[in-house]
Parts: sequence; structure tokens; C-alpha cells
Amino acid sequence: MKPSTLQGLSSLQSLPKHELVELLQYGESRALDLNEVLIPLGSKVQTAYLLAQGGLVAELPSNLGSHVVGKIWPGEVAGEGALSHGYWTSSVQVRAVVPSKVLLLTPELFAKTRGTRAHAALQGHLIGVLAKRIQGTNLQLRKAWLEQEAAETKAHQASSAKIESLTLGERLAQLFGVTP
Repeated sequence: MKPSTLQGLSSLQSLPKHELVELLQYGESRALDLNEVLIPLGSKVQTAYLLAQGGLVAELPSNLGSHVVGKIWPGEVAGEGALSHGYWTSSVQVRAVVPSKVLLLTPELFAKTRGTRAHAALQGHLIGVLAKRIQGTNLQLRKAWLEQEAAETKAHQASSAKIESLTLGERLAQLFGVTP
């Protein structure tokens, strides 16, 4: 991977070229072909990946195809759970939807760059990415809650309308569990 590829990411733009070169010397990069799987479903992941170029999808594969649950754009991170837990088991498959390039974010990379501006830029970038992810999850949860609340309200209104249409005898029969 070329330093200019990393310099295209907003959080790393301010770093001089020699620091990006150093970052790439300490870290490992990987090129992905179209449809190449970066993280297989159910695999133990010990590395996070910073997408520097291209595009990835997080999907749930099945016999009927796959269901995309998220898209990963340049500057975003896949497998970030590995950074906080040491490893995690992937609940999705991550694959390239176009030829892509990733920087492997390993504990060794962070250890070797400690005290540098590149280290600080990567940490700041990760905090921003995780904050966006949390915000997106919160929005999805709120949307699901509102949809559930609307469905429950509609069901309650339908039930109330049905009760109001019953005669007094039918209501009493329903209350006491007898057939009119």
C-alpha cells in the first residue's frame, strides 16, 4: 500500500509522508480482490482492519444467498472487537464488493508506533469510528422501538374497536368464558 492511500483518509491527512511510510513499515497491509472474504463467518478474529480504499460489506450468508447487514467505506474499521477483547468470534462475514486495501490494526502496530503522531491519529480515528457506530446502533434501536410501539398501538386500537362492536351479551359471554 502506498502512503498516499492512507493520506486520503481524513484522520491521517495531517501526517507527513515520512510518518505514513513509518506506519506502513510497522503495520501490514492487505489487498483484496472482488468478492474476496476478509473475515469469514464464525472465525476467531484477532485483528481489526482499517479500510483504506475500496468497499466491504458485512453480511449473513445463507443457502438462499446473503443478507447485507452493513457497508464499510474507506476510513471505517471492521473487526474492531479484536482491539478491546484480544479476539472475537465473527457474527458476520466481511467481504470486498470492489477491489480493496486494508491496513491491519494489530496490538504490535500500536506498540511499535506508541508515542508517535501516527499512533495518536489512529487512536483518535478509532474513537471517532466507534462513536459513529454506537450512534448508528442507537438510531436503529430507536427506530425499532418506535415501530414496535406503533404496531402495539395499532393492535390495541383494533382490539378496542372489536370490543366496542360487540353486544352487551357477547361482552358478558366473553368475560365469563361462555358461548352466547
